[in-house]
Amino acid sequence: MRLRRLLPQSLFPGGLIWLLPASALMNAAVLCQRWDTAVNHDALTYIAAAQKIAAGQFAEAATIHPVVIYPLLIAFFRAFLPDWVSAARLVSCLAVVAAVVPVYLLARDLFGEREARWAALAFMVSPEALRFSFQVVRDPLYTLCFLGFLLWGSRTLASGSLRQSLLAALAALLALLVRPEGAVAFPLFVGFCLVRALLRPREWKRRLKPAVSWAATLCAVTAAAWLAVPGWFPVTARGNPYSHGYLLDLWRGEGLQNLERIKNRLEAMEQESPYEIAGENFASIARKLLPWIYLGGMIAGGMKAVSFSTALAAVLGLSRFRASPRHGFVLWTAAGYAVFIFLFVLYRDFFDTRFLWVPLAALMPWAGRGVSRLLSGLSGLRGGVLLSWAAAALFLLIPLSKSNHLWVSRPDALIEAAAWLAGWDELRGARWIATDDRIPFYANGQQPPPPAEIRCRKVFTLDVACLENAAMREGIEVVVVFAERGRQEAPRALEGYDAVREFSDGRQSVLVFRRSPSGSPAARTSPGGGA
Repeated sequence: MRLRRLLPQSLFPGGLIWLLPASALMNAAVLCQRWDTAVNHDALTYIAAAQKIAAGQFAEAATIHPVVIYPLLIAFFRAFLPDWVSAARLVSCLAVVAAVVPVYLLARDLFGEREARWAALAFMVSPEALRFSFQVVRDPLYTLCFLGFLLWGSRTLASGSLRQSLLAALAALLALLVRPEGAVAFPLFVGFCLVRALLRPREWKRRLKPAVSWAATLCAVTAAAWLAVPGWFPVTARGNPYSHGYLLDLWRGEGLQNLERIKNRLEAMEQESPYEIAGENFASIARKLLPWIYLGGMIAGGMKAVSFSTALAAVLGLSRFRASPRHGFVLWTAAGYAVFIFLFVLYRDFFDTRFLWVPLAALMPWAGRGVSRLLSGLSGLRGGVLLSWAAAALFLLIPLSKSNHLWVSRPDALIEAAAWLAGWDELRGARWIATDDRIPFYANGQQPPPPAEIRCRKVFTLDVACLENAAMREGIEVVVVFAERGRQEAPRALEGYDAVREFSDGRQSVLVFRRSPSGSPAARTSPGGGA
């Protein structure tokens, strides 16, 4: 009996009482280490909208970023913090910490207290969750809202409670107002109820009751939101042009045009092969297996978002469990969401690990069950205490080892360059451009650069000739070039400009060029491009 008390699954019985502080400490540690790291590019849009909201210019904020829920929270926290980046990062960090609550409650509803603790721990140590704690992105808040929809949606199926239905509808609407992808919550919930009714036609009234109550609640909340803020849905739908265009093209039956385009190019490559007649080559194999190649890429990306140990625990947890409507709904939603993302990847030919974070987070209860099953099996063996502790330690340390770079403070060349530019006397009143719009953002005190004073154009592919011509054509006095190692090469010289300063941190570099006295705007011609 004493040995059982020493097993890892028997410790920390308080649940959220210790999970929330532990999550807060972990994410706060990452946030502190990454405090001086440059923000991602999307952050400039959110912060610019938040600045307009703080100034009372809501119409202008909606023009910058139509979905204003996230910028609204940034503007709120800015009142208590010294700068905009700190406020935006705090919103992300708090959302990541708060998301532990629905993960824990959902796992406890599905399996029990012990499984819930391990599910919450699996969520907390995931590399993607820790990465979100300091990034200025909508994904942490969106994940929190969608997990709330899963929690209260599953409870609606079990009880048919109007209160649970209202909470599920509110969470789904908030998810939609944060990211347009939240719209998938509506067909997934109603579709699950319809499938259950079709499987048992004699019980169709009882099985459709949750869908009817949920749909009625959703319609009521939508009508109230429509009356309070006229035209909110069209604004929300335009909040992400990628998602908006994707949904429209799916509706028109044009969602796989990109796949056909790639297949046509592979077919042309196949015909160029010297052995095209004799047998298959790489292009022909890739053309036939193209959807499977995309699927393999998504699986590899999902493994980066969590870890091998978490994925293995989820597979173990998915085997041999008593399924209920709650379990079926969560798995149905995770699978449906993953299919939605897969079609989006085929549509846009673009994938990021954060796209899969919501369905992966929905599977955390099964990861918690898998760990609990493993520890229970090990406890019955000889030396079970040591084996259980070793397995528990590996389950936590493997994903943490993938995030070890987040716990180390690193110099940031972009931040150093922006700070130097802000204090450079020759830059004041000068016309200058930068190939990364974050440089003038930081150099200008986290304010959007006024078009008349600071001109910043973002260059994704550094075309040196284009950059030289555009700078000379427009009479630019200073050119700041940003480059990341392995993605683009920074030019060591620009015609008509002298190198002034270089900043490098091993991962990225920033080069500052000043127009030489012999440089003349009239001496150059434009190739038709811009910097």
